[in-house]
Amino acid sequence: MHAVDVAVADLAERQYMLFSRGQVLTAGGDDALIRRRRQSGRWLSPGPGVYALPGARTSYLRSLWLAHLTAGPHSTVSHEAAAALSTFTGFPRGPVVLTVPHPLHPRVRGATVHQISDLEPRWIWRLGDLPVTVPGRTFVDLAPRHSKARLGVALDDALLSGRVTHAALARCLFDVLRPGKLGLEKLLALLDERGPGYVPPASE
Repeated sequence: MHAVDVAVADLAERQYMLFSRGQVLTAGGDDALIRRRRQSGRWLSPGPGVYALPGARTSYLRSLWLAHLTAGPHSTVSHEAAAALSTFTGFPRGPVVLTVPHPLHPRVRGATVHQISDLEPRWIWRLGDLPVTVPGRTFVDLAPRHSKARLGVALDDALLSGRVTHAALARCLFDVLRPGKLGLEKLLALLDERGPGYVPPASE
């Protein structure tokens, strides 16, 4: 077996049997090798610039990995998808949502891709090797897109379970607060209502 095959197999094992063209090149391969592996059926091509080893089952996490590898290494799982991974109440697994920095504008089939320039590394955690926005930043990203009532239910359960703290959410919020940043007044109101002494209700 070619040394690149060994490196790719090790990488794919951590990425739901997926890997990108860039990762093949980093491992020492080239486009000619990719073409031969595809022609032989050893590598499949589930998306532009993304390849797969045969036999993987479809799953939500695999769809997130496929979108992330298609969008590129600077993409991060965010918004409703990050909420689902953080098990926010009212945000089930299903949507595939990413954030990329400006001026990137990748098109990813089956995914929503947002361009946000203020997502810093400190607001990202990793599920294995998959980058995901932290819960506090996820609430900030969700605020413009969802009602105060829906956000409030998710926030109460996140506070009750310890997935987020009032202080951590406040840090994320005030880090990005500026004129023109939509939806944050809802989050400010929720924080005010859940100030010192607030006891979240029993989980819904």
